Amino acid sequence: MGQKKLNYSFRPGTLKVAKEDYNKLKADLMIVLGCKSTQYYYRKRKRIPNIAAHMKEAIERTFAKYGITNNSEIWEITEAEET
Repeated sequence: MGQKKLNYSFRPGTLKVAKEDYNKLKADLMIVLGCKSTQYYYRKRKRIPNIAAHMKEAIERTFAKYGITNNSEIWEITEAEET
């Protein structure tokens, strides 16, 4: 039996940030994620399959700069559907 595949979404965390700080957070996250376009950012915000530990930690550090330190408020983790 293989390892479970999970999808990670940091959208819940973006909803916790003050409205006036969202664009700064988005810019910081785009750098962390290496996003070249806003569309790519929104795709990543919605779903990152089996995220690497260092990437997850970098995203959590970015949210911490904006006062969101509880990781359960940042992430929505769902099981990936088998195809």
